[in-house]
Parts: sequence; C-alpha cells; structure tokens
Amino acid sequence: MLFSESHNLGARALRETVRLVRRDIKEDDYGVQGAGEDVCLGPFPASVQMLSGMVKMNHYQTAEIEAYEVRLRYVPGRFEKIVWRDAELSVDSIEDVGMRGRWLRVYCSRRDKV
Repeated sequence: MLFSESHNLGARALRETVRLVRRDIKEDDYGVQGAGEDVCLGPFPASVQMLSGMVKMNHYQTAEIEAYEVRLRYVPGRFEKIVWRDAELSVDSIEDVGMRGRWLRVYCSRRDKV
C-alpha cells in the first residue's frame, strides 16, 4: 500500500508524470452554455498502478478494458481525462483521501476495441 496510516503518500512514490485534461465550458451568443475545448493542465508528479485488465462486450463488440489507480497531490476542480505515457485514461471516480485536501485517488479506465 502506498499510503501510510495517516493517508500520506511519500514523495518518492510519485515516479510518473501525468497531465489532467479539463473540458472548458463556453457560452454562445445567446447565453447557452455548451462544451468548449479541452484544456490540458500539468505536468503533475503521480503514482500510476494498473489494477486489472479484462475483455467484455461493449455495444456488441469485444473491448479490452484496463483499470488504473492514479494517486497525486490535490488539484482543485474537475477533470475528465488523464494523459499518461501518451495514453488517454477516462476518469471513473475521484476520491479525496482522508477528506483533507492533500491527496487524490483517481480510478481510471482505458478501453481498446479488440
């Protein structure tokens, strides 16, 4: 386990570099909000660990799904994707470890069609 009992992650465990992708919200001429462009934030030091890999049916096609756990220092706001080693990981859930605003545990997945 990378976290100690006090939910602290040692700086030596942050060996990878990730970038966070956030979708900007944009208003049109009529004041209606819609999706804008992707904004890439970072780089941030992180710890990336592969949890599992499986093959399942996804819209009548087989898809290989890899689950990852990414741990990094707290970053305020929302983000939808994480870029790690030229791979885009979709964010499934974000957890503030210990509810202290110090560390984030992010569960991600990457889907490839087989």
